[in-house]
Amino acid sequence: MISGWSQSEVFCRARVAGKCKSVTQQSLTLVRDVVRTGGGRCWGGVVLAVAAAASEGVGTFMLPSFLRMAGALDPQGTGASLRMVGHAVNLETILLGYVLLVAVVGGLLYVHALVSTSLMLRYGRALRMRVHAAVMSMRWAAVIRYRSADFTHAMTLEVGQCSFAVRLFLGLLAHMIYVPVLLSAAVALSLSFTLVVLALFVGLAVVMLPLVRRAHGLAEGAVHANRALHAEVADELAGLRSLKILRAEALRGQVFQSRVERQVSLQFSQAAAMAGASQVQRFLIAGVVAFGVWAGRSMLDVSVPELLALVLLYGRTMMVASRLQEQWRQIMRILPTHAALECLLEECRAEAEPVAAVEAPSLQRELRLSGVSYRLQDGAAAILSDIDVRIPAFSVTALVGPSGAGKSMLADLVMGLIEPSVGSVSIDGRELDGGLRMAWRSRVGYVPQEAFLFHDTLRANLLLARPDARDADLWRVLTLAAADGFVRALPGGLDARLGDRGGSLSGGERQRIVLSRALLSEPDLLILDEATSALDVSMERQILETLSTLRGRMTVLLITHRDAALVHADHVIRLEAGRVISGPNNRESDDGAA
Repeated sequence: MISGWSQSEVFCRARVAGKCKSVTQQSLTLVRDVVRTGGGRCWGGVVLAVAAAASEGVGTFMLPSFLRMAGALDPQGTGASLRMVGHAVNLETILLGYVLLVAVVGGLLYVHALVSTSLMLRYGRALRMRVHAAVMSMRWAAVIRYRSADFTHAMTLEVGQCSFAVRLFLGLLAHMIYVPVLLSAAVALSLSFTLVVLALFVGLAVVMLPLVRRAHGLAEGAVHANRALHAEVADELAGLRSLKILRAEALRGQVFQSRVERQVSLQFSQAAAMAGASQVQRFLIAGVVAFGVWAGRSMLDVSVPELLALVLLYGRTMMVASRLQEQWRQIMRILPTHAALECLLEECRAEAEPVAAVEAPSLQRELRLSGVSYRLQDGAAAILSDIDVRIPAFSVTALVGPSGAGKSMLADLVMGLIEPSVGSVSIDGRELDGGLRMAWRSRVGYVPQEAFLFHDTLRANLLLARPDARDADLWRVLTLAAADGFVRALPGGLDARLGDRGGSLSGGERQRIVLSRALLSEPDLLILDEATSALDVSMERQILETLSTLRGRMTVLLITHRDAALVHADHVIRLEAGRVISGPNNRESDDGAA
């Protein structure tokens, strides 16, 4: 954490400040994103918005006709009919046309609502998939710099907010078209009065601009406060067991309370700014209308009937403008969220892994680490230093050392999850670099100390390793991992649901399921990272004896601190403080080859 923010939030704030310097730029970015994603549907929504606004505008132009028919604009009562295109049109005809026009407008608005909803859902789905794909393709060394809750919050709540902006933009467009139609009707009645009112509204917009900018700034702060609170909740739920054991619920409650209070404070400030801007705007609009009526009567000598028609037109204009303003205010709240998402996408794509090679290397002789050092980032202390070691193929190699010696980091290098800062990792002389490192991971099976299972069926968890596997294949690896007995006893067997993170199983059962999954892919290299730590002595012995039978069929790297496991190893590599103090090294391999 840096000054109360996660590292990813600091990155996002820097990106938003550096690359999205104005509301206009953020708006254009969102519009371009929507148009690029929506394609023809987006333009269809625009056409429908224009058609609906134009149709509704025709009804507005009918207003003066209604008033004339009622005598409001014709005090002398020149007749109860109008002449249009050389033909007399009575009030009944106009009313019938108005009703039909309302039906047409209603139909257009209905189709527009369906198209805008479809576009909103389509954009939300596409944006969510883009974020998901970007996160999934990141280098592991970059992933661990973020909080997982940052990604969760982005792919759920923030994407949902951004997708709603699509509907707001289409509605905004319709109202932006409708306002000129209304103003055109006003111009037809009195050009001078309309120019005066427009000048007053330009001044109103200038006065409102600072208030709108302040509300936008508060909205940006609320985005990061919401993300931080979501991350806090996710962390606490993940560590709830530890919190209860430590009796630290109250302490974490204080941290959580501070997060909530910060979020509430920002939301309140944002709401106050928006409400204040709305009421100031309402007051100023009332003043503009009042001054316009006074000016029209006293200075422009507009007749009372015309003034009545103009007031009705501007009343309608104010309603449309109010909706337009409300939609714009909502968009202003969403723009910082979209900017943060764009920032996250940019960061993830910058850390993307290379495309995997077409063919994965096959381990037939040995895996080598030559002069390997690894540090998390430039300037940080090295976790591993000057590693020169080999892992002979088709053998069982044990990797031992005290906690913090760098065993798991060495395993990450061996399986191609990370790349060395210095030196190289090679398979039978082929250096694992770029796409080849990605492809190599398909030939590696890994069983971590903390076995993770998805909240799904046992079958679905196993098939992650090999989607085309048959039931016979599943039972074979379950038997190898000594898991077939308890799996058959589960309600549903292979189709039993395992609960959150496999919570319906014991720790030892989860490890055996994960071992089964690793064996299912028939890997060249099988890595067990303290994978027997949750097993009792007899079960551990059974698993280790099973692994011994794999000698000659696959290469096994056994990371352990138990001396009992060393009995089954052909080679032992000892690590201490990030350095190899004994084990089969490259020089020994070269001498043997000679």
